[in-house]
Amino acid sequence: MKLQVLFVLLLVSALLVSGSSQAQDISNRPLLSRDEESGADPVASSPLALSGKVLVEGGADIMKDTVVVMDCGFGDRARTNVDPQGRFTLMLDDRESAKDVAWGHVRASSTTGCTLRAEAPGYRSSTLDVRGHETGVVEIGVITMVPVVTGPGSGGAIVSVASLAAPDSAKKEFERGQGQAKKGKWAAACDQFRKAIRVYPKYAIAWLELGRAQLHQNDLLGAEQSFQQAASRDSKLLPAYIELARLQSSQGQWKALAMTTASMVELAPESSASFWFLDSAANYNTQNLQRAQSSAERGLRLDQAHQVPQLEYLYGLIMGTRQNYSSAVEHIKTYLRLNPHANDSHEAQTRLSEFERLAAVQTREAPAQSAQTTH
Repeated sequence: MKLQVLFVLLLVSALLVSGSSQAQDISNRPLLSRDEESGADPVASSPLALSGKVLVEGGADIMKDTVVVMDCGFGDRARTNVDPQGRFTLMLDDRESAKDVAWGHVRASSTTGCTLRAEAPGYRSSTLDVRGHETGVVEIGVITMVPVVTGPGSGGAIVSVASLAAPDSAKKEFERGQGQAKKGKWAAACDQFRKAIRVYPKYAIAWLELGRAQLHQNDLLGAEQSFQQAASRDSKLLPAYIELARLQSSQGQWKALAMTTASMVELAPESSASFWFLDSAANYNTQNLQRAQSSAERGLRLDQAHQVPQLEYLYGLIMGTRQNYSSAVEHIKTYLRLNPHANDSHEAQTRLSEFERLAAVQTREAPAQSAQTTH
């Protein structure tokens, strides 16, 4: 039994965005309030709108799965997506219900002590104090994200030693490439990044940004090779592995993905439950059930807020494959409860029905098997 490629793609396109706050597929657009869905002006109908920007230290592109989360001291209260330029707007109003929170709303009158942070796999974030703003459109400020890794001696931040050693001439070409990328001139950006690499072939960050620019040109093979070069030049450059995992999962390269995710979870075991999901999915699809199970279990322990509900579904499939049907039923039910409108909910319901039937048969046969064992 193999996972469909679409199942993994759903996570890759919305890493850390999915969870109980998802009422529909939100991987390619910001969360919409009910007023936005109905066509009403969301700012006019909401007492408070918090707007701001997310930046990545060093000027790298914003990952497409980046979200901004409001935390009021007792867990995440609301979240919204970040656009490709790093902008975000979080709508708040004076209504309060479970459905409001699910749509990215919190009561404007209850924001004192709340903070905003950005989330993306492989990054840590600064926080912004909401400071009890009550009405209007508030420019809340800038949230900064920094790549993180928890490897020995890392100190929490990725430092590409090879890239730091690049000569000034290579750094200048790299900076020109970044400038072209910010203008959306991807061919010119690729040329500049290649010039930087020709000057200094060990320039891991330049290889990484070259791969990202190649992706914008739909050069998937070239991008994959560039990301591999980035990882080989600096084996602790976590973003290179993340980009590789995106490509490999989208193309169903399960063996290659298993190798990539093994590096990801070794570098940053506590960074993201989504890393463990991808590692589990890759190993499930290569029939390494023991590794798939242990990785899914690690991810579930890490994902206390259920930000990666697909872990429940995947673990249910693993349990079903191992004929632990009651556990399979439990976890797939949890997935459907957390993500009832997921694109794969019909398939999940079909799997659930089959596992429920098999669990019932297993329960009926258990006494007979026990009696045979005693005799």
